[in-house]
Amino acid sequence: MLYPSAGVFSPIVIDKGKPIELIASVPDDDDEPPVVYLPQQGWIARCQLHNTICDGSSPALGGYEVANLAIFTSEAPRCFSLLYSSGFPTHGALMERPLNVLIYGTGAVGAVLGWRISQSSRAVVTAVCRTNFSAVAHSGFTINTSTWGSGIFRPHKTVRHPSEATRGPYDLVILATKLISDPKPVIQDLSLVISPGTAICSVQNGVGSDPLLASAFPGNPVLSAICYISLSQTSPGHVIQNIDFKCAPRPFGIGTYAGGHAAMAALSQLVSLDSEFETIECTEKKRWEKMVFNSAWNPSCALLGLDSDGMTRSPMAMQLVRSLAEETYDLARAQGVDLDSGIVDRTVDWAKKNAGCALVPSMLQDMRNGRLVEVRGLCSVLVDLARQAGLEVPTIGKVEEALRKRNQVLSRAVETGSNDITRVKRGIRDFIYDISLPTDQGMPVNGLGATVVRG
Repeated sequence: MLYPSAGVFSPIVIDKGKPIELIASVPDDDDEPPVVYLPQQGWIARCQLHNTICDGSSPALGGYEVANLAIFTSEAPRCFSLLYSSGFPTHGALMERPLNVLIYGTGAVGAVLGWRISQSSRAVVTAVCRTNFSAVAHSGFTINTSTWGSGIFRPHKTVRHPSEATRGPYDLVILATKLISDPKPVIQDLSLVISPGTAICSVQNGVGSDPLLASAFPGNPVLSAICYISLSQTSPGHVIQNIDFKCAPRPFGIGTYAGGHAAMAALSQLVSLDSEFETIECTEKKRWEKMVFNSAWNPSCALLGLDSDGMTRSPMAMQLVRSLAEETYDLARAQGVDLDSGIVDRTVDWAKKNAGCALVPSMLQDMRNGRLVEVRGLCSVLVDLARQAGLEVPTIGKVEEALRKRNQVLSRAVETGSNDITRVKRGIRDFIYDISLPTDQGMPVNGLGATVVRG
């Protein structure tokens, strides 16, 4: 047993879960940190000082652990000093160290995952926010769902960049950003918060994220999560559930990708945090199954500016959906993934069977809001894989080119302060001509604020 030096406090051994009193004796010196003896490593001491809760031993909760000592930092020394000079008692309890989680990417999916994880007393959550930082830091997330109901999610810590996420080491880092372009900056950011033993879980769309993480962090367990519900962040910090896909028993399916027993242990911990998290097998196959759906509906709805109900009213639009689904299915088979041959028909028929749901895929949401679309994760990766396999994917190729050019022009417009996107409109128009869609019907391209007409 390791005890603190004489004069700091009289050491007492405390049983787990029992109330504790007089855990530290601190002189009137704000620079002297209060210390608690812990019977076991991996426990934390949570103490109430007047109306202030201070936690020790967990970096994410304001303290740190040295062997069996919980050392309180930040405002805790002043609280302790005032406490003892005023003669008030201190009470608290010991508990197991919580899971230290970081969410990288707090769009709708990342926000909901963080919210559900934070509901457990066994986890603390740090959120890396970008454009929604001010709203989340001030008020947290307001979330409304049909699956879990409604709630407010206030991360234990909200930061703008991983370099500010100093409450590590993290047990679990969840990657929830959209894969829009080159993934290298994301990997560089993640390297700031990933330590030996940190599990990494990707909930990104597409089939490229898991192997990328396993390659970048070969010594870390990698988990793969698939989201089966449609979510939107309608304004910074406000998230809603749109519709519930009827193709999976739970909203989130999570499995292992790399890391053996360590990955299995991390998976078990994560899935135990919410009853709507489900363990899945064969994550690669599950990702490709969703990829067939995503690659068919996301880009086509975005390019034509139509939700799923609107798409069903145009036979030519539905032919585009089918072509994208067929090419993605063929590519999956070329990768050695044994998909059910009926998946293309189910993907195409989904909208008619769910008429009235009016699915607005994430790409269409981004188009309508003038944001960059997830072309890398949902299109470019497929083009790259097809090239490597020597497989022709002409429709995917045209879709990828049109959306990539749209992103490039939009990025340049933002950089130069220009709102002239005529070139983007022209590119979309040319794309529609190329695939013989009925432009004479005046199909709207809502994301561009234009209506495409022949001539």
